[in-house]
Parts: sequence; C-alpha cells; structure tokens
Amino acid sequence: MSIDIRNINKQFGQFRALNEINLAINSGELVALLGPSGCGKTTLLRIIAGLEKPDSGQIVFHGEDVSVHDVRDRNVGFVFQHYALFRHMTVFDNVAFGLRMKPRSIRPSKRDIEAKVHELLNMVQLDWLADRYPEQLSGGQRQRIALARALIVEPRILLLDEPFGALDAKVRKSLRRWLSRLHENINLTSVFVTHDQEEAMEVADRIVLMNKGVIEQIGSPAEVYNHPASEFVYHFLGDSNRLKVAHSEKPILFRPHEVAISSETREGFQPVVVRDIRPLGALTRLSLKVEGEPELIEAEVAQDDINLNGLKRGDVIQFKSKVYNHDWEI
Repeated sequence: MSIDIRNINKQFGQFRALNEINLAINSGELVALLGPSGCGKTTLLRIIAGLEKPDSGQIVFHGEDVSVHDVRDRNVGFVFQHYALFRHMTVFDNVAFGLRMKPRSIRPSKRDIEAKVHELLNMVQLDWLADRYPEQLSGGQRQRIALARALIVEPRILLLDEPFGALDAKVRKSLRRWLSRLHENINLTSVFVTHDQEEAMEVADRIVLMNKGVIEQIGSPAEVYNHPASEFVYHFLGDSNRLKVAHSEKPILFRPHEVAISSETREGFQPVVVRDIRPLGALTRLSLKVEGEPELIEAEVAQDDINLNGLKRGDVIQFKSKVYNHDWEI
C-alpha cells in the first residue's frame, strides 16, 4: 500500500506546523519521520492516520484520495508511545478487541478470532502471556502486545508514534531490532516517528529528516549520514565537531570517530590538551582542548589504541581529523 503526501500544510494559530510537505512512500516500505520536538513529524503522522485534518493538501493511499475519509475508514493500525492497552482486559482480550468490535455482518467467528489472536501473539513471541493483565507485563512486552492489537485488524498501513520512547535504552535497542525483523516478515507499509537518530538509522528503509515544519532531506540511512543536505542534517545525525582553520571563512566539520590521536609529534597533526577521558566499552571518548578554540573537540578511539596507554587528564597529545567537505553554507 503506497502513500502519497501532496502539498500538506497545517497551522495551529500562528504556529506553522507543516509547510508544503511532499513525500512518496512505497508499498512495503518502513519510513522514519525523524527530527527534534516540534518539527511537525507527529502532526504529519496524525494527518496520515486521519486523526488530524490538514489545512490544505492531499493524502493518497495507493491512488485513492483519503483526505476526506474519517480515521475509521482509512484502515490504519496505530501504535502509541504509551501502549494504550485496556488495563481491565487480559492480553488475549486486548488483542482480540479490534475484531470483536467489527459489525456483526463482517465479524469473524469466535473460533476464527481465537485462532487469529494466538497467531498474532505467537508472531510477537508472547502467546504464553495470553491470560495476563497489562500491569503484569514489562514495558517491552506491553508494547509488543500493542503492536499485535494494531495488526490483528489487518490494517493497510501501520503508523508508530515514538513506540519505544517510554522504555529504557537496553529494552529500546532490543525492540527496534525485533521490529526490523518483524517488518521484513510482514512487509506492511509503515511510518515510524522518532527523535532518536540511532533508532531511525537502525530500523528504517528510508529516513525523512524534518525541521521546523519542512523536510530537510529524504534518503536511506547511508545517504543521509554520508551525504547530508544541510548543516542541520549533519549535526542531527550524530555527534560532530567544528574547528576554525586559518585562511578560511568556513569551519571544518568532522565526527568524533574521524579523529586520530598520537602520543608523538607527527606531520599533519596538531597539539591538544586532554580535558577528559571516558571509557565506553569498545571505545574511549576523549575531550580535547585546541588552543584558541572555545569548544572542546570530542574524539572516539578504540579502547586498545596504543596512544591511550598511560594517558591522563592534562596531558598534551597530537590529533588529526578527517575533514568533511560540505557545499552548504554555515
């Protein structure tokens, strides 16, 4: 089921939430709407769902203009950040709810509903929790149940609004890998809202970078990371450094992992003072002070880098960076 978003505009009072948004999503694609709070990504998701009406523009599902259709007529599955499970219902009843609410004329039989619920619970690997209540589940389990409930009505499109935002980092990482594998199996057109760039990079087929109600860039994770269309995209998609250089109006930009260090003087390297050293598992993060620069340089090097041996705060070492050559103005 393809989605065409055509010239969508939305204003709340004096605030322009969306400005001439155009986006084509292919059938079976998982697209992440990524950007900071207030950039318009959730508003766009709600307009796709029919929960919000645009001031102008069209939403087209597989050639059909659904702009005037109510949310109930668009057949979309929606997964929210805070689960929205019914506390008084068991896991089984939560998942079955959508089918049981269908008009009697098209409602599946009790036996068919039961079979479908167990099929979905098996798919999200939680069939063994069918008789439990939501408060007896972990946050990650609740979110998988919410996903099963959204899928049971066989939606044409799946929309996810910060679905893992309320979970701790370890559970979030585990669930997004699980979601990525699940999406490969069900091949359902999905739109995923997040402000977490790592989440978008890991889960999405394509990323839509949004900022202040406009789209900054659309592309695969590799495209937007390696070829950012603007300074906003470059800085939003990971940690970055900027350094002024002599005889140039443009500062140079580079990532922490693009820094090399040396305990000895080497050609092309320059001296820096070590301000902080932070072991981060396989990597060690250094904060480095360049003379005359107001901002510290962040460097990430392998924890077994020989140049870290005996290194301590206050030491002077040498550093060199890979320069990112951008063609947009700063």
